[in-house]
Amino acid sequence: MTLESLSQIMLPLVEEELRRVIASKVNQKELAELYGMMTYHMGWEGENAGPEARGKRIRPLLVMLTCAAAGGDWKKSLPASAAVELIHNFSLIHDDIEDNSPWRLVRPTVWAKWGIRQA
Repeated sequence: MTLESLSQIMLPLVEEELRRVIASKVNQKELAELYGMMTYHMGWEGENAGPEARGKRIRPLLVMLTCAAAGGDWKKSLPASAAVELIHNFSLIHDDIEDNSPWRLVRPTVWAKWGIRQA
């Protein structure tokens, strides 16, 4: 299999796992603003949402490929893959603040939309 064909199989499952984790950990009613910021930053909602806003999701792909290369069932690595991607995205939000970057990929950064304290 090629990397592209593996990506087409693995990445939709990563997106599903990321959505599941965020929805299960952030109460959408009580923490609606936080949930909205997270789904915006992940590229799922808001202006220009979609593949260009999500990024490549290379890190979770590497976790799954490493698991498979070591002889494991890569599907069992989905929680770890999602965790790696969430940590990476936190670092992106922090980096955008530190660098005073108003744009991330094709849209305004979280801090540019909601302010530094909220981000």
